[in-house]
Amino acid sequence: MITTEEKAWKVTVEKNTQYRKAVIKIEQPLEELPKSIKILKMLTRDNQFLKCNKKKFDSLSEREKEVFFLLAMGYSSEKIGEELFISKYTAQTHRKNLKEKLKIKTFKDIMTYARVFGFI
Repeated sequence: MITTEEKAWKVTVEKNTQYRKAVIKIEQPLEELPKSIKILKMLTRDNQFLKCNKKKFDSLSEREKEVFFLLAMGYSSEKIGEELFISKYTAQTHRKNLKEKLKIKTFKDIMTYARVFGFI
């Protein structure tokens, strides 16, 4: 059992090895409950996204991951080319390949990958 107390919060984690589960108990002021529920829902969504997309993301080359990071930072193909010492056309090709491999359609999709996989 692990217990931490911080700012009127008490968090307890109990492990049940028989069922391979953990129970997390959070005691906190009631007025903070809606915010905590929102955060837990986001963490649950992110965890599900990670599980569903890990293989796709792991299939990227190191160069594609570099390009992805710069895309998430809002760089254009021209700026990506300058940063990585490649032509803007090569950067455009990497962008196209990333979109196909990860099934990215919007900038929001890029940001979801970036947040879940630890780029931002």
